[in-house]
Amino acid sequence: MNYIPILKSKAGEFEALRLLNPDLQLTPIIETVPIPQKDGKTTPSIDDHLDGFAKTLKKCWGDSRPIFVDLFQVQNEGTLQNGSNVHSEIFSQCKAEGIKVVPVIGLSSSDLYKDDLVQELSSSNRGACLRLDASDFDAISSDTTLLDKFSNTFSLTPESVDLVIDFGEIARNQSSTISMAAKAGLKALPHLKSWRSVTLAAGSMPPDLSSVDSGSVDKLPRIEWQLWNEVQKSIDREIQFGDYTVQHPEILTLDMKLISKTMVAKIKYTTAKDWLAIKGKSLYKYKYAQFHELAKILVNHEDFCGREFSWGDAYISECAEKTVGTGSLQTWVTVSVNHHITYVCHQLANLNAT
Repeated sequence: MNYIPILKSKAGEFEALRLLNPDLQLTPIIETVPIPQKDGKTTPSIDDHLDGFAKTLKKCWGDSRPIFVDLFQVQNEGTLQNGSNVHSEIFSQCKAEGIKVVPVIGLSSSDLYKDDLVQELSSSNRGACLRLDASDFDAISSDTTLLDKFSNTFSLTPESVDLVIDFGEIARNQSSTISMAAKAGLKALPHLKSWRSVTLAAGSMPPDLSSVDSGSVDKLPRIEWQLWNEVQKSIDREIQFGDYTVQHPEILTLDMKLISKTMVAKIKYTTAKDWLAIKGKSLYKYKYAQFHELAKILVNHEDFCGREFSWGDAYISECAEKTVGTGSLQTWVTVSVNHHITYVCHQLANLNAT
């Protein structure tokens, strides 16, 4: 079964992709992050923000497999110096690099993006990904003609559309409600067995680990995994699993100057039903050397998968042995995301085998 991880277009997550075993079965959704703002102005420029996007994507994913690219966060950023808009520029860059982009669209995408997408779809012949949030899914449940209108707008058949139902951030107390809504909505979905793929996605990683005590190891439930397991068993077709790996679903805007003295060392590590949250102390006061000890705690934990499991696990082992440095916070995003994707791909493969 194919896995659909939803990743931000940030360096740590791109690097996690690059370091994956190429035999794993997945198709990521890459969410382009909005241009940072300072004093109400975008910094850097649109051109600088997009510079090298396609080359980075090719370096991390290659050009032999399809990949979903979601431009919702930058669709209204204006025009570049050459006069083109953001989405047409990214599509052009990716085409020049030979990347097999499957564009992502939502019911609330801008008219300009929809117009550009009509042109892109006519030339790529790779179809599209329709990403529905919870409100879109509710709307379709009330008016099933919305999907036919979408198909007609882009001259697409369900067989050329990957449908992603993304509930975004979910909490434990929402699980049963969302499960019932997902089951009912999927069973009533028009052309259920005709869509090229159907994915149920969500994310339950909190925005920070404030609930975890410093100097401790805690478990945070992977609610989206539990939700998908419950829903997919009741639907008469394959429902793919999607999540936000070990990241919070929202794109968080952080002022590093304000939070630099409050940041702590931490490792997030995926297990069968939970994440291990291993939390250290203040990075400002105790520095990065504490990652050696946190890695050692993880290596000695019963749920550690071993250094051969993924690039991320090898780095954790070497950090515990002090044969590599402690890295940066970005390094530990790469480590955690790389392990998570590998772990979920193995989980899904084992489900298929049984």
